Amino acid sequence: VPPTTPICEVPSSAMTGTVVELSCKENEGSPPSSYQWYKNGVALLEKTGTGGARGANVTYTMNKKSGTLV
Repeated sequence: VPPTTPICEVPSSAMTGTVVELSCKENEGSPPSSYQWYKNGVALLEKTGTGGARGANVTYTMNKKSGTLV
């Protein structure tokens, strides 16, 4: 079954030093959809990563199956 357009939740702003969760999800595709996150056109690595425009102290955790980036 083809997927539908996912519903994405992205905060409009975040304060430095806080945890932010981005998510996208759709429930109709079969097999279940897998998600990929990008920063400035470059795919982020799955699971965990470090680095960012503001310094190396930025970390993230991505789950391709649930569609979350924290």
